[in-house]
Amino acid sequence: MTNNPIAPPHDVIVNILARISKSHYRSLCLVSKNFNSLLSSPDIYFVRSLIGNTEARFYVRLWVRTPSSGHRHRWFTLGYRQGQLTLVLVRALSSSYSPDRLNSTTVAVHSEIYQIGGSNENKPTRAVRVLDCRSHTWRSAPDMKVARKHAMSYFLDEKIYVIGGCKKTKEKMSWGEVFDLKTQTWKPLPKPPSNDNYVDGAVFGGRLYVFTINNEKYAYDPTEESWVQEAGFEGLEGITGPWCIMGSLIFAEYHRMYVGYDASNGKWLMVHGLDEVHTKRTKNSRTIQLVNHGGKLVIIWDVWHMCPREHKSIWCAVISLEERLTQSGNILLGKVERCNVVLDLVHKSYKLSSCQSYINIKTLVEYESHSSETEALAEMTTNPIARPRKKIKKMKKPPSFSSIPDDVIVNILARISKSHYRSLSLVSKHLNSLLSSPDIYFARSLIGNTDARLYICLWLPTPSSSHRDRWFNLSYRLGHLTLVPARRALSSSYSPDRLNSTTVAVHSEIYQMGGSNGDKRTRAVRVLDCRSHTWRRAPDMKVARKHARSYFLDEKVYVIGGCTQREETMTWGEVFDLKTQTWKPLPKPPSDDYINSYHNGVVFGGRLYFFTTKNNKKNYAYDPKEGRWVQEAGFVGLEGMTGPWCVIGSVIFAEHGGIFKWYDPRNGKWLEVHGLNEVHTKRAKSSRTIQLVNHGGKLVIIWDAWHMRQREHKSVWCAVISFEKCLFPSSYMRGRVEECRVFLGLAHKSYKLSSCLSVLV
Repeated sequence: MTNNPIAPPHDVIVNILARISKSHYRSLCLVSKNFNSLLSSPDIYFVRSLIGNTEARFYVRLWVRTPSSGHRHRWFTLGYRQGQLTLVLVRALSSSYSPDRLNSTTVAVHSEIYQIGGSNENKPTRAVRVLDCRSHTWRSAPDMKVARKHAMSYFLDEKIYVIGGCKKTKEKMSWGEVFDLKTQTWKPLPKPPSNDNYVDGAVFGGRLYVFTINNEKYAYDPTEESWVQEAGFEGLEGITGPWCIMGSLIFAEYHRMYVGYDASNGKWLMVHGLDEVHTKRTKNSRTIQLVNHGGKLVIIWDVWHMCPREHKSIWCAVISLEERLTQSGNILLGKVERCNVVLDLVHKSYKLSSCQSYINIKTLVEYESHSSETEALAEMTTNPIARPRKKIKKMKKPPSFSSIPDDVIVNILARISKSHYRSLSLVSKHLNSLLSSPDIYFARSLIGNTDARLYICLWLPTPSSSHRDRWFNLSYRLGHLTLVPARRALSSSYSPDRLNSTTVAVHSEIYQMGGSNGDKRTRAVRVLDCRSHTWRRAPDMKVARKHARSYFLDEKVYVIGGCTQREETMTWGEVFDLKTQTWKPLPKPPSDDYINSYHNGVVFGGRLYFFTTKNNKKNYAYDPKEGRWVQEAGFVGLEGMTGPWCVIGSVIFAEHGGIFKWYDPRNGKWLEVHGLNEVHTKRAKSSRTIQLVNHGGKLVIIWDAWHMRQREHKSVWCAVISFEKCLFPSSYMRGRVEECRVFLGLAHKSYKLSSCLSVLV
């Protein structure tokens, strides 16, 4: 007698099924009616998003011919059947909103596809419809302000940008529109300052780029809400066909060959290894779409038949890509995973009007904002691959968090990585409130569950020719390092915009001290709470400082230098006590030599060390317990260091002549860190190391590289290096390059990385 699979509780079964690949759901739904019901419910997608078990799905929209001599849109998913790529028809359950409009524009937004505008009997329309790819249901969305057809749409920073497609008489006032997903409202998007026609656009590096017929490029920054003319992307003007972006590369077809554009150096690289694709493409073929599908390149093309001439075939290839280093430089190597015809001998009127790849990362809270649809979604079976059921049975509502005490919920949430908090905050207002409260961080600190987060402050130019600080998180998205703008501070009145200030990480906060306001030094101190992303004031320093250096040791903040020479004798440094919230003077070391407060200082072994600039090898250590400076004879060879360095455990890392080394305090020697060939290869002669940071025990290296062709621009790179603990503190150190890539490509030379700190939250 077999065990009943329905015996476990409802939530346990859902939790298990959510960890299974969605490709197996078609078979699992045949196990029982209960399984079919669970696999069709919104609960399964909610749990999948919580545990991060999401899959990229590929949707194709065809404008097909019907027996009534008319045409209609049909949606398909691209899947595998018997080892071949196959188009599987999608059946939408709520077809009342299903739009049949030619010349509309579509864009993938998380787990949904927005279909915007188009023509209805040759008239442009303002209508917007949304296809939920989890339940395969249509719903209405707020209409645009202006009717459009043949428009272009892009998704950036939780907003949808729709450009063009309106009448010329309306183009000056309504060239583009922006739809805010949070407020569900449309706002006008101003036109870039050019009279040329715009032929294409792309989302790249957190910006929206548009290109004109005369090869002008304009970039729209959503944080600044303004257009800036860009001088980069040389060589893109020759591309007139489809393209797509994967990571930091742009892929396109050029002279019937597939190539990748590296924005960091403005070069095109041919994709090798695609002989199977080129062989199956005839002279009559035409590339229709290039799509980034979960990090793989999907190529779709059609082939016209000579006989019969009224018909064509549609082919598809899935390519995995790899960048390899050879003696002649970097090459792009593609591996053809699948390449076959997906639609054979169809009438020439068949048109592929859309091709989207989505990743199911949204949660159930999406439905809470549409109360009229919530009950309907809870009642119907929405499994896109299950057989349609004749009767719709009402499902029981899942248990709510409101039935669990707050202290229990907080204790559970405190054990979850903070990287999941953004998704969890969407579950309900109550859960969002708990995740934003100080209780959650107090509980995390009690159990020792803290995550290291890397914060970067960029000094950016603004349209008014001034500059402003912008804070970012350097985190992983889809397996790659990406700059993610930190949420805007709630109390922005205290947010400082001061150049030449000094910053230091203090537990879960960042202290920003001094700096220049205009040409004047300042005493101001501001604190950024990295848990709530809010600014607050702190007691000002006794002396105004800029270009100072700051260190954190034994629950005190040490600020050294940065004052005028006249004040340096009496006020060389200051100490801020976190407990008493007071500043006290820090005496200068007892030396007649000049102490270089700008470069040479390090916290090591519970002491603050400083070194003289002359070759007398005098090193001074400040012991906070004794409250005085002591001359040290150790650290031979550190006095010559002028560049960035950092301390990880008992090891000091720095750069010597373009080689990264570590300092062995036992024999006072600098030894090379092995295993960093990838970093040295990607660093050009014009590169300069900006920061070395201890990020949770890993070494983060940040450097910039100046472009030879665009001398006004540079790229900022980042590498994450891990070390094996068993090698400490032997005389041989090997690092492993976990990530090495550009995270800010073709930035203007005025961009300045003013701070990079690792914070525990």
